[in-house]
Amino acid sequence: MRHLILLIVTSFTLWSYGQFVPSVGTKLYHIKAGDNYQKYRVAWYNEMDTYDFYTAHNHLNPMGVGINVRSFGGRFLDSSKFKLGYSLELGFQQFRSKTNFIYEGSSSAHPDSALNAKEGFTFYSDYTTVYFTHYLDFNWNLTTKLKWTNSIGVGLAAMFRSTARDFPFREASFIDNDRPVILTTNFESQITEKYKRFDVGYFVSLGLFSFPLFNDDDPEVDQIDNRTKLSEVRFNAIGIRIIPHPRLKKKVELGPEDL
Repeated sequence: MRHLILLIVTSFTLWSYGQFVPSVGTKLYHIKAGDNYQKYRVAWYNEMDTYDFYTAHNHLNPMGVGINVRSFGGRFLDSSKFKLGYSLELGFQQFRSKTNFIYEGSSSAHPDSALNAKEGFTFYSDYTTVYFTHYLDFNWNLTTKLKWTNSIGVGLAAMFRSTARDFPFREASFIDNDRPVILTTNFESQITEKYKRFDVGYFVSLGLFSFPLFNDDDPEVDQIDNRTKLSEVRFNAIGIRIIPHPRLKKKVELGPEDL
């Protein structure tokens, strides 16, 4: 996380110097991955030297949050009716899944050996993805106070964290976290309201298509991983961003005595 913050700060220093227009925004995500549900079996070894078997019902929370920084090109400030521009966005997405255990049976027929200690056991898994996206922006100045920007974006996203609470096994992750780096494409539409010292952008972001960049098959593991791939998850969002007006350098006029 410290490296991500350093990258953002360094990048925005360079962009601002290059007359780019930085902004800070937040997103509320609707997350869709198939039916947002999957299940698997768990064999829990207990103190009686037997196994209790459970079905784990895994639910992906359909809501998530994120924070992003986006730098619009200088053409974003142009007052022309229409202007084609470029922008770059960096950010992260935070979401969660919930898992419940339902008891199935025991490896022993002896009732004293079937402890069933985990019936109703519930735990949560937290996920964080980081991404950057290059946008081609179509900027329309509807009035002197309103700008409408439609953007097509292409970028990369990766699973930065996948952590299960109180459950140590890899199957606890709803999403397959083996080399989860993907190419992303998305569309965003934003209405920007102009004020004296800053602008406020209200936007809708739609995830279009995603493609895995690495093959995550493990030839040393003789099993099929049926968990959801990161490329199968769609992140649609609504959000708001603040766009401060950049400080323009004052022009210095030279008089005859300065020549």
